[in-house]
Amino acid sequence: MSKIAEAAADHELLQAGVERGYLSAAQVEFILKRQSDLRRSGLEITAAQALLERRYLTSASLSALLAELQKRRQAQAGETAPQPEAPLRAFGQYEVLAVLSDKGHSRVLKARDTTLNRTVVLKVLPKNLAADPQWAERFRREAQLAGQLSHPNIITTFGAGEAEGCPLLAFEYLDGVSLGDRLEREGNVPERTAWQIAREVAKGLAFAAGKGVVHRDIKPDNVLCSRTGEVKIIDMGFSKSMADDSALTAAGTTVGTPFYISPEQARGTKELDSRTDIYGLGCTVFHMLTGSVPFLGESLMEVMVKHTEAPRPDPRSLLPEISEGSVKLVMRMMALKLEDRPPSMAALIAEIDALLPTLPEPEYLVRPAVKVVRSAATASGKDGAQAPPPKPPPRVPKPSFFSRVLDWLVALLD
Repeated sequence: MSKIAEAAADHELLQAGVERGYLSAAQVEFILKRQSDLRRSGLEITAAQALLERRYLTSASLSALLAELQKRRQAQAGETAPQPEAPLRAFGQYEVLAVLSDKGHSRVLKARDTTLNRTVVLKVLPKNLAADPQWAERFRREAQLAGQLSHPNIITTFGAGEAEGCPLLAFEYLDGVSLGDRLEREGNVPERTAWQIAREVAKGLAFAAGKGVVHRDIKPDNVLCSRTGEVKIIDMGFSKSMADDSALTAAGTTVGTPFYISPEQARGTKELDSRTDIYGLGCTVFHMLTGSVPFLGESLMEVMVKHTEAPRPDPRSLLPEISEGSVKLVMRMMALKLEDRPPSMAALIAEIDALLPTLPEPEYLVRPAVKVVRSAATASGKDGAQAPPPKPPPRVPKPSFFSRVLDWLVALLD
């Protein structure tokens, strides 16, 4: 079980204890402090172990609570009465179960592989783009790069093929949501959780870097978080082999998403390394911590210029409670100059490992989501203009302990 999943199980158990009247808020606060103190000493203890250690619960009471939680999870997962999804239509060797995304340059489908009898995700390139040599080559390159990257923090590629004249890639299906969807729903995530997610992403990117691959489009929408705590990177469509001199992107052009794009990408620099992905991950952490992207603007170009010239914004200008350690590291990740960022993913992981023990348990500092919206000009394809997101609303007061734990659990189990 991952650390994120363990934290979710611990908080679920403590919340259930409060709901059933077994535990007081003060007792729960003590358990969380006990775990935090031990973690700083390099030791781990689960909430269940701590509750028995302090004799806050008997073995019988703990067993009853755990059994009740298991029944609750089964009911939420629909395990008591599973209803298989009816296929929408056949698509080659696949049965399409649902359309997950129909935006961008490809369709993303949930499907069942009838040959291997497993659920997969299909990324399908439409026929009109498949007829374009550049798009066809980019899709082929994505298949090749994805096939080289087998790592727990990178979505697994099952294979490539074609159906009804459309090239497709088949990936593992992960039961969860994208980090982008989670941020849109919750606004931000607790500080410790943000860095735990960032660490998992960095592990996947470190593996890719070891294979000579730069992702080039790290952002919340390209990070999947499962219901069991897994974190996986998706969408290698913009990835590039550092040894590939025949890459499709020429000098003077840009690749990436403007709200998370590195200064060197915004300038159209051709030679990139893993420090570019560190910048994108830094912008993603900034978003996780504050509920807002680092830079806003009246147009995409203005946002990109800010990434190349503007002073880096302090996350505490949006949420003052963020720790000094978090601020220092995220600002280094988003440094304007390559040489001012952590030199490698391995170095970044080491810095995150040093930071995590200093962070408090989740404080549930909640900010409403700041949704990035496209203007009418963008929708009609005029000049690539994009309306800026609304200014972040004033920070809400910190909720009570009970509501903080409840909100956190609801978000995890939703």
